[in-house]
Amino acid sequence: MDQNNQPNQVPRSARQETKRLKKIIIVVFCALLAFAVLYYAFTEILYQQIYDSIIVNIPWLQRILDDDGVGNEYQGEQFSIYFYPIDYEFNILEYDEYLELDRNIYYYSNPDQYGSVIVLDEDNVNKQAEGVTLLYNMLNSIIMGDADAYNACFSDLYYENKGLEPDPGFTMTQLYDMKITKMGQKTVDDPKLGSYTQFEFVVQYSIHETNGTFRNDIPSDSSAAQYFVITDRNGELLIENVIFPYFFRH
Repeated sequence: MDQNNQPNQVPRSARQETKRLKKIIIVVFCALLAFAVLYYAFTEILYQQIYDSIIVNIPWLQRILDDDGVGNEYQGEQFSIYFYPIDYEFNILEYDEYLELDRNIYYYSNPDQYGSVIVLDEDNVNKQAEGVTLLYNMLNSIIMGDADAYNACFSDLYYENKGLEPDPGFTMTQLYDMKITKMGQKTVDDPKLGSYTQFEFVVQYSIHETNGTFRNDIPSDSSAAQYFVITDRNGELLIENVIFPYFFRH
């Protein structure tokens, strides 16, 4: 037979390559189809089950999701702080995650925090140095979200010197790791007011899941230390000055 009249034939190796490519295409198509089925099953069926069984059992996450994940925000010059959503109805004393933290208020009678430490409570706080009860009450007013009690801890001179108004209000605040340290005291002779006593303390604490209503300058679970000056100028112990930030060496 004449070679020019022979039918065209595809080499065997080329046919095998074509079959191999067809198999690859079929496998990729099946994989994509399986992925689409699994994606649909997860998003339409499993997601809600996972949400209901896990997410709703995490209180702080649920509060964020209920607020579309958006909290209030502090914009500083060098940084931003994102806070938990504000909820004035949220009772932190019923929140297990906060109750598991160390909510004691510790008192140290010297600036080195050496020697015995006292865990303050209603029975022993009045037996400590002057000014301790005032700070103890101040910390509890912050925890309870009691702005009136908090404002009452400060003298009129404090607001005048700072150019501030009393705090208009804040939610219950999850304070923990609280310490009151006595730094010293002295007698001050004032030409107008006469002699009075000045007491100096450092107060330290951390805030869990802060929402920014009480402090908008520190993020959640960060610590703060402030230097408090308390006087008895008018015959009543009141906070006259607060220095912050105060970097305490302990």
